[in-house]
Parts: sequence; C-alpha cells; structure tokens
Amino acid sequence: MGRFMDRYIKYQIIASICIALFVISTAVQILAHDNKIYNKCYEKYYEENQSTEEGMPVKSPAEVALYYEQLSDSFTDFFGKDYEISGYELTKDNKDNLNELKSYYRVSCLVALVSLVAGAYCIWFISRRRMYMPFVYGGVLAAFITSVNFLVLMLSDNKVISAVRNMILKKDYGYFVEGDVLLSLFPPEYARWLAIAYVAFTVILILLMVMLRQFIVYLGRPHKF
Repeated sequence: MGRFMDRYIKYQIIASICIALFVISTAVQILAHDNKIYNKCYEKYYEENQSTEEGMPVKSPAEVALYYEQLSDSFTDFFGKDYEISGYELTKDNKDNLNELKSYYRVSCLVALVSLVAGAYCIWFISRRRMYMPFVYGGVLAAFITSVNFLVLMLSDNKVISAVRNMILKKDYGYFVEGDVLLSLFPPEYARWLAIAYVAFTVILILLMVMLRQFIVYLGRPHKF
C-alpha cells in the first residue's frame, strides 16, 4: 500500500511541474501569436510621433500592422528560417538575430506540447484518487519560475537575454542592426508592454488552473436530485 501511495505522490509532483511549465510556455505562445498588443502600442507611438528625429515621416499604423503580421507569421513558423516582409529584404545579421530569439520560441513550443501530454496523463492517473491539488501547486510553481526568470533577465550576461533586458528597461533595440526596415517597426515601448502582458497572461493562466481544479472537484461531488 505504501509503495502504491508513493507512486501517486510521484505523479502529483510530475503533474505539478508539467502544469507550471505549461502555464509559462503557453504565455509565450499567446504573446507570439497575438498582434493586438503591437498594434495598440504602435498606434499610440504614431499619435505621439508623426516624424522621426531625422524628420522622416513615421509609417502609418495600417502599413506597419501588415509588415508586422508578416514578420510574426514568419517568426511563429516553427521550421522556417527566412523572414518575408512585402517589398523589403532583411539583412543577414537581422535574420540571424531573429533566429536566435526564435530558438527560445521553439523551446517554448516543445515544452508546451510535452508538458500538456505528460500533465494530462498524470492528472488522469491521480484522478482515480481525486487528487487535484497539482493544479494549485503547479500554479504556485509557475509564479515562482516566472519570478526566477525575471531575476535571470535582470542579472544574466547572455547576449540574447541582455538584449531583451535593454529593450524592456532602456527601450534600446540595438540588438538589431540598421540597413533594413526592421528597426522602424518597433515602437520604443513595445518590449516593455510585452513583458507586462507576459506577466498578465501568466497570472490569468494560473487563476484558470485554480478555477479548473475547483470546477473538477465540484463536478465530482455527489448531488441530490
């Protein structure tokens, strides 16, 4: 009996880890596929800046939205390595830099898929004993991992992580080079709003996990008719 219960404990631990990883990786997926944040951010930037410091007119929101959508589609193409923007060819350096960022996106895709499958199996297994606390434990762990990720973001010397930190804190997109249209597509506040949105999506997904646990428990209770 002891060994049998130990097995359930192990599955609860694995389920909690899977739920946490699913939450933080799914938040990344939402950010990568949702262009609404970008559109709102650029529209605000366009209203405040009708021309650049050099006096050149800023591209209209409609034009930029089209370019960014094409860039986003290329970025979220898991196996693609090229980037297509109507009428523009990106420099090799910018393509390489985008692919560096894309490697993190690919990892999040794989983590989301594996954690979903493994987590679903573990939840199915422990549901025989009505053990649904991993939804809560996983949410707490997701909050902890997110906090650690931001701590790493602030302290790491990694090239890509440092570049993302500069984008968020300093509004510095120097990670990308001049010579094509790419830099003109990013409003200064964009990376900061992405970071805020990531935290918001993570919190929402954690709350959904807790609500899902409550819903499953409620459905499992005996009802009087």
